[in-house]
Order: sequence, then C-alpha cells, then structure tokens
Amino acid sequence: MKIEITNQNKWHQSLTIKLALLAILGLMLLIPLEMIKQIILERQTNAEKVKKEISDQWAAKQNFSGPVINIPVRMIPSEKDEKPVTRLWHILPEHLNIMGIIKPEIRYRGIYRSVVYDSELKITGYFVIPEEEILKGHVVLWNEAYYTAGISDNRGLKGKIILKADLAELEAEPGVKDTDIFQSGISFISPPLIPGKKISIDMSINLSGSE
Repeated sequence: MKIEITNQNKWHQSLTIKLALLAILGLMLLIPLEMIKQIILERQTNAEKVKKEISDQWAAKQNFSGPVINIPVRMIPSEKDEKPVTRLWHILPEHLNIMGIIKPEIRYRGIYRSVVYDSELKITGYFVIPEEEILKGHVVLWNEAYYTAGISDNRGLKGKIILKADLAELEAEPGVKDTDIFQSGISFISPPLIPGKKISIDMSINLSGSE
C-alpha cells in the first residue's frame, strides 16, 4: 500500500501532466476567444456598411480646395511645321482665408451610428494677375479664363453658389473644366482679365458631408 500511495503522489506531481492540462485549458479558451473576434469583425463590417449607406444618402467625406484661376495659353510655334499647343496657366490666390461653421449630427441605424454634418464656408481673398510678359512665346487667352474650386463630393452642395470677383457676380457651374488640379468641384466663367490687376474674391458655400 505504501508503494501505491507514493506512486499516486508522484502521478499528481508530474510536470508533464501539468503541462498537458494547461495546454488543454489553453486550447479550450481559444474557442470562445475566436468567437469573440468573429463577432467584433462582423460588427466592424456592419458599422462600415452603415456609414457608407448613410454617406450615400447624405454626402461623403468632404475636401474643399481653391479657388484657382485657369487661363488657356497658346504656344507660338518656333518652326513652320510645328502645330500650336494650348495649355492651361493656373494662378493661385495671393491670399486666401476660409472660415467655417460645422453643425454635426449623429444618424443611427440599429445599434450603429454615423456622424454627418452641415457646414457654412466663407471664402475671401485676392488674386494678382501676372503681367503678360511672363510667358514669352505664348498667346494668353484672357477672354477664356475661368475659376475652379475643388469639392470631393458635389452632392453635398446646397443652394446657389455665387463667386464675387470685384464687381462681377459669377454663378457656379457643376463640374470642373479640367482635371489638372481638381478631380471634381465647381467652375465659374470669368470676365476678361486684365494683366497686373488685383482681384478680390468673396464666396459663401453651404456644404454637407460625413465623417
């Protein structure tokens, strides 16, 4: 009997058995942990779907840039057989100030939520039109100039947008006439520009977005 008790104590104290039990417990705990991970992943996926659905109905994340003056410029051929090439001359504002008021709102869809907003933007500043002599060998088409402003999702625009350029009031047209700088946004047809003149601008925009 003494030998059996000694052997039994040795069985309970065996390091191999303890490690095996710990391994079995660890494997058993991995099952609920994996289930929790799957639930978290599923809810994250559903939350992203809800955000996209709400942004599709409202407007996506917004990025406002500009405005910029764009002037077509025609290169004078240096050789007789060379064809003239027309490119765009992009003029950035000398000073630009953008002030905004953002009004956020939370939209719910079941247990998920997404933040949307309305914003009121006030854009002021001025341009200085360069002298024509800067572009030697080119013909500047001052009468075909236009303004563009970049907006990542035009669906968020609300109401009429007017750009005041000195005494002229220019109404916005949807889309951009070129994609050199902006991929989407609005455009304004400019009156003929005068080289060397300073042009003050003033514009207000009501813009909705999400995230």
